[in-house]
Amino acid sequence: MKIRSSLLNYVLITCLIFLSATATADFDTNSGIAYRLSVDRATNTVWRDALERGIARAINPDDYICSAPTDFDLWVNQQFFQIEDLTAITLQELGIFYWAGDAKLLLDHDASDEYIGADGEYTQRQNKTFKDNRRFWDIYSDDILLMGMHGAEIADDDLMYAFLPIAFGNPPLFVQDILLSAARSAIEGGVVDLSLFVPGFIFESPGIPGGYNNPLLSLNAFAFSFDQEIFPGSGIIPDKIVMGEGLIDALVAVGVGAKEGPDYILSHEFAHHVQFEINAFEPGPPEPEKTRRTELMADGFAAYYSSHARGNTFQASRFTEVMTSAYEVGDCAFSNPNHHGTQLQRLNASIWGKLVSDGAPNQGHIYSSNAMLQMFDDDLPILVAPDAP
Repeated sequence: MKIRSSLLNYVLITCLIFLSATATADFDTNSGIAYRLSVDRATNTVWRDALERGIARAINPDDYICSAPTDFDLWVNQQFFQIEDLTAITLQELGIFYWAGDAKLLLDHDASDEYIGADGEYTQRQNKTFKDNRRFWDIYSDDILLMGMHGAEIADDDLMYAFLPIAFGNPPLFVQDILLSAARSAIEGGVVDLSLFVPGFIFESPGIPGGYNNPLLSLNAFAFSFDQEIFPGSGIIPDKIVMGEGLIDALVAVGVGAKEGPDYILSHEFAHHVQFEINAFEPGPPEPEKTRRTELMADGFAAYYSSHARGNTFQASRFTEVMTSAYEVGDCAFSNPNHHGTQLQRLNASIWGKLVSDGAPNQGHIYSSNAMLQMFDDDLPILVAPDAP
């Protein structure tokens, strides 16, 4: 999936995939949080009102089948509502759900020590899928870094004290101490003190279930490519794909599989790098239909690679997991500029990719990325045609 968002007067292009996920990068002057780049939980009612605030509806939702939550949606909601209310407030108001991904993007540019999964259990498989995608697609990709995102990074003093001035507009050190103390207390359990921001707001918190390993702290995956400084002095951030351990855990929990689902996510994110290189994005600010196009395209490209004889060679039983992954993360946020497509549209896009692969006269031939772009745009009206009875 792709997002184009403003940050510090620059344009930031990023891609996320799950939770009906979307990327955001903005100033939140009400909460004092200057920067966020992570997951919009578009199918989660906790966030929906904020996501759709002030955005004109682009299409008529009544034209589409999109209502019942998927198993993935239900699982995410279940994780969230296991958090005690005041702890959830702290985690949300301070943007703590975003910290691990933001810090990984902005400050960690060394892929040599990266691992994927809480214990590195997905590292070998993900590295193979990453290398295979680089070999498969006809773009320059040697500069892309594959990174793992972990909630445990919020416990890293050096990383967090470097991150907080970026996230909160360079507050004095004592404020950073309060912020970090509040974050860790909310995660670990203990006294949370937000009295600097809300007088008297001190409470005993039981903490978030699982602590730093709670999947909500790393429930994301995104691709990044941008050739300007994101903030003064940052330098050029390398191209990246970031895979959150919480997202992989979620897929396993809903039965998508420990191989096919994560492979598909990574391939979807790699497809965004293909889009970056061939200028597949439409100009201008993000709009629902623009984002839906590029997200469904990434689904189709990922499915094409997954089923191709020179790609991941998923046969019918394994490709079913790909289709399930695509369906599970569809969203009904029609008015959100980061709308990724309904469940059925994402399912259709994955089937489209397999049909392109299966229907090729030469099964050993890999279509160029530009040819794939043209074929997808030709078929997009069919993929997004109204489907409500």
